[in-house]
This record gives sequence, structure tokens and C-alpha cells, in this order.
Amino acid sequence: MNFPFFRLLFLFIIFSIFSTCNTSPSHPIIGILTQPTTNYPDFGKVYVPSSYVKWIEASGGKAVYIDYQLSHSELEQLFNKVNGLVFIGGGLDIDPHIKYIDSAWYLFNLTKQAYDKHNEWVPIWGTCLGFQMLSVFSTGDLDFLDRFDSWDMALPLNFTTQLKESRIFKGIPSSYLNYFQKYNVTINWHTYGVTSGYQTKHKESFQKYSSFFRIVSNNSGRKGKNFVSTIESYRYPIYGSQWVNFFVLFFFFIEKCIFFLYELRSRQICGELKMVFKLAFKFMVHKECQAKRNF
Repeated sequence: MNFPFFRLLFLFIIFSIFSTCNTSPSHPIIGILTQPTTNYPDFGKVYVPSSYVKWIEASGGKAVYIDYQLSHSELEQLFNKVNGLVFIGGGLDIDPHIKYIDSAWYLFNLTKQAYDKHNEWVPIWGTCLGFQMLSVFSTGDLDFLDRFDSWDMALPLNFTTQLKESRIFKGIPSSYLNYFQKYNVTINWHTYGVTSGYQTKHKESFQKYSSFFRIVSNNSGRKGKNFVSTIESYRYPIYGSQWVNFFVLFFFFIEKCIFFLYELRSRQICGELKMVFKLAFKFMVHKECQAKRNF
């Protein structure tokens, strides 16, 4: 296995995703909400995995840290300077008494207010824990997440009928979407999420959830438990993936992180997969570029 080659290939894929921005600003400022270093106290009080910074920079954006410890007024000042936000993955409990969760929830509400009051489009992308937080924030139900086993699983996406309305995948030819549906191109490292069983167990909350979010794809865990894997808000620029998207592209010491290159052996398939990711995520740059701000 030629690791330097695959590293360059992955970087090229990510660079192509966000390099198409041709409106102002040309390099959107993306705020990444930091997390507490509960398991790594020797490294300070807050951290952001470098993979998220590399993802944004390789995509043509500029990453800035937003310290979760800031007050609401300080968070709002920074919110008014960035073009978009990223909520990263992690292992924290979703408890509003935890300062990190409180800060994320406040930024979530600021994004909604920016659109409702000023028609301003400031996207949020949530990955893994970020996806789970967005799910809870949209319902207000702290018990909304269910437990299941999908840890260290590589899966294709099972698209719902709402795919045709999706902003994320809009305009992608069916031949390209086939790669998401056919190959194990998403990786899952989670044991909680939104399951289909909650349609009856938390009926009212699930109704709020499905009214707020378009459910674009589902997947199944090891024991067949169905869970929501990709979402986007109907009204707001809020998007989430339960699967870890670009985190894996910069951590090659884990074999699973290069799982799909073992499966997609032909150069033709790898080249077409590059185009799939480019088409699927270029929308994010266009949305971020709408907010003309200076940091």
C-alpha cells in the first residue's frame, strides 16, 4: 500500500470539493467550535482535531477556532464575523448544563435568527456528535437519542425518497450517486443516534425532528437497528452527517480510514468517486459565500 500516494489522492479530492467558490468572500471563514480536553488534560483546556482544520484549508476556506468557554455575547461577536460553523465529533454527553453543549445550542439559535431576521445564510455542518447535537437542538428533547452499535462500520448510504429534494446532493447524476449507494464510502464511529424506533417511542419529538430536518439517508447498525445518517434543514442552512466525512482523510494509521480504496481498486472508480464528493459538497461553499463578513 503506497500511503504517500493515497495521502496526495485524498488531499486532491478534498481540495476539489471547495475550490469552486467564485463569489465574495473567495476564502470563507469557517468557525470550528472547540471541545474540552477531558481525556487529554496535559494538552490544555480546549482542542480541535487537526483533521477538521485541514479539511477546511484544503477546501479553500480559512479555519478559526471558537472557544466554547466564551460568554454568549462573545460567541455572538465571533458569529457575526464568520461565514459558517462546524460542530465536530466527540464523546460528550448532550447536557445543556455542560458549557460546550450550551455554547453549541446558542450558536444553533443564532444561525436560525440570522435567517429569520436578516435573511442571512450562515451554515452549520455537524459531524457525528455534531449531528447528534443538531438533532437534539431541533426537538428540545434531551432523551431523543437512542443507543445502538455502529462503531467502526463502513457503510453505503441508503437514500430516502427525499433525496430528490436534497440541497446536498442536488444535481448529481444518478450514475454518480450509485457510488454512495453501492460502496462502503462512509465510516461510522458512534453508538448513539436517531433511530426509526423513536417514531413511536418519542412520537411528538420525532414529528418536530422530521418537520425541521429533511432525512436524506438512513443506515442500519450491526443488529439491524435503522438510524438516520444524513440530514438537512428544510428552512435553515443546517446540515449533518452521522457518518464521519473528512476526518478519516487525514488519519492514515487506522486501516479502516482507507477502507474504500481497498474496495474501489480501479483508477476509473477512484476518479469518479472524486467527482461524486466534489459535486456533493460544493454546495457548502456557495452557501458560505453568501454571508459577506470580515474576521
